[in-house]
Amino acid sequence: PGLIDGHTHMEMPFMGTVSSDDFYQGTIAAACGGVTTIVDFALQPRGETILNTYRDWRKKADPKVCVDYALHMIIRDFNETNRKQIGGLIEEGVTSFKLFMAYKKELYLDDGAIYSIMAEAVKHGGVIGLHCENADLIECFSAKLLSEGKVEAEYHAKSRPALVEAESVQRGIRLAEMSGSPMYVVHMSTGLARDEIKQAADRGLPVYSETCPHYLTFTEESYRNPNGNRYI
Repeated sequence: PGLIDGHTHMEMPFMGTVSSDDFYQGTIAAACGGVTTIVDFALQPRGETILNTYRDWRKKADPKVCVDYALHMIIRDFNETNRKQIGGLIEEGVTSFKLFMAYKKELYLDDGAIYSIMAEAVKHGGVIGLHCENADLIECFSAKLLSEGKVEAEYHAKSRPALVEAESVQRGIRLAEMSGSPMYVVHMSTGLARDEIKQAADRGLPVYSETCPHYLTFTEESYRNPNGNRYI
């Protein structure tokens, strides 16, 4: 018997850097910790189709992995071609799709694209994993803090207060409800967002969530440590 880690990032390029573990080192570490299956993320490059992205990620991971693995698909470039490939990708075994409400210049999708992907995925038995933040509000709050010279680590949290996550979780739930799609909120970090999930579940909606150990362990006091930036 072994553990399943449903959210890992091996060899993931993001905002000019790449995550530190590759599929070999990362899955050796997983095995040593009792994790016998990981579910990683295939990140669609701009201009590429999601089917080609899946095949490229398989070529990268297959020779290196030391445990069982599967893939979620991150869709960052939504168009009619990729919409039509969702059913085929699910047939290949990629049944979950991660969508972002944040990182405007990197991964962001607007509500119309999120709704459209949800509506297509549910036709084929797919599940949507949603990164819930309000990109516009974060930009607004960040600009105000920067204009006031507030750049210390503690202001990172103040640029994205708990209500920002709660609002976007609620919006995601409404999009899922309208599309008839199940929704899974990734790395939920606040009690307010948890309340939104519970209310939706109490109404019988197929809405789920995960959290991370650091959200259950650290408080904003960590940002005020001498190495507070490391807690961001």
